[in-house]
Amino acid sequence: MERRPHLDLVKDGGLLRNTEEIPQTSLVKSAAQCSHKEGGRGPVAPRIIKIRRNFNREEIKVEGRVKKRKWRNVPETGNIEEKKKEDEISKSSKVTAASEEGGGEAKRPRVAGTRSFPLQISSYRLHEELGKGAFGKVMLASLADSSERVAIKIIEKEDQNKELIEREARVLEAARGCPYLCQLHAAFQTEREVFLVMEHIRGGSLLDAITKGPLRMDTLICYAAEMVCGLQHLHAKGIVHRDIKPVNVLMTGKDHIKIIDFGIAAENLFGQSTTSCSHGTDLYLAPEVLMKKTYDAGMDWWALGHTLFSLVTCRMPFYSGADKEQRINSILHDPPAFPMCMNSRLKDLLQKLLEKDPEKRLGVHGNIREHPLFRNIDWTAVESQKL
Repeated sequence: MERRPHLDLVKDGGLLRNTEEIPQTSLVKSAAQCSHKEGGRGPVAPRIIKIRRNFNREEIKVEGRVKKRKWRNVPETGNIEEKKKEDEISKSSKVTAASEEGGGEAKRPRVAGTRSFPLQISSYRLHEELGKGAFGKVMLASLADSSERVAIKIIEKEDQNKELIEREARVLEAARGCPYLCQLHAAFQTEREVFLVMEHIRGGSLLDAITKGPLRMDTLICYAAEMVCGLQHLHAKGIVHRDIKPVNVLMTGKDHIKIIDFGIAAENLFGQSTTSCSHGTDLYLAPEVLMKKTYDAGMDWWALGHTLFSLVTCRMPFYSGADKEQRINSILHDPPAFPMCMNSRLKDLLQKLLEKDPEKRLGVHGNIREHPLFRNIDWTAVESQKL
C-alpha cells in the first residue's frame, strides 16, 4: 500500500513539519445511484455513504502509552464547482479519504473544467480570524501560489465533537450545486484537527445589513426567494439547518445571499421523519422545539419568517429581552408584533411562516413559492441565479 506523508499541526518556528508516514485509506462513494428508500417508499435525494471500513480500532502510541482512537474518516475531497448536470456531480464525487493519523496530500478526483484545491494546510496562507466557536475557528486564507481567497474552518478533534464534524462535512457535500448555500472546496485532516476549505463570501451578513436600516422591499423579496431555494435544496436531501438567522446568511456582494454554518444541522429527516434534539438560538426557535416536542423542517420555515421580520423591521417579532423565561413565553403565546405600515402581502407571508402550529405553517403546509409575495418571481431564473 502506498504510504503518504503526514502533516502534524505542530509549529516549529512558525512552520508546519512532517512527522510520520501513513497509509492511503478508503474511498467515499457518491450515493447518487441510491435513488430509493428501503422498503419501496419512493425516491429520495442522494446522500453520501461511506463504503469502506473505519479506523476506530487503530492503536497509536502517545507519549509511550497505547491509546485507542475512535475517530472515523472525515473524507478528503477535492473541489467540484457548481455543475449543471447531476451526472457530472456523480462522476466527480468519488474521492480519496484521509487516514486517522494523517493530513498529508491525497489523490483528488480529476474532473475536466473544475478547480482543484490542495489537501494540505501548508498550501494555504492564513490571514485573519473570521469567526470563532466552541470547537474551532474560521480563518480567512489564500492559496500559497495565488491570491484566491477561501475560508478555512479549523476544528479541533475531540471525542465530544467528532460526530458534529463528520455531520457538517456531509451536509456541506450535500449543499454542493445550490448557489445559495456555502460551497465546500476541500476537506482534510491532521491528527489533531479537521480542515474544511470553503468559498469566501465577502459581503457581510444580513445582521450587518440591518444595522444600516431595513432592507428595501424588492431586495427583501429577492433574498427571501433565494433563501427558500436554499432551504428546499437541503430539505429535499433530508437536512434541516436548525440555525437560520440573519448572522448565518451572508451577502455575496453581487446582490445574492448564501446560507452558512451547517454545524448543528440534522440529517435523514425525510417524509414524516422527525427529531427531538434541541439546537439553535432560542430567539429563533420554533414553539415545538421550545416545548421539547418532535419537529421537522417546519423549524427552518419558522426561523425564515423570524429572519425576514427582522430584516424589514430591524427588530424581533416577539419579546427579546434578557429574561429567558419571558422570551420563551412570548414565542409560545404572543402574536407577532407587526408594525402598522407593513406591506400586506409580506405580513400575510410572515403570519403563515410564524404559525405556532407546525402542521399549519407555510412551507410544511402549502407551497411557499405560490405565495402572492412571490407573484413576480421567476423561480427557474432564481434556481440558476439569473434573477
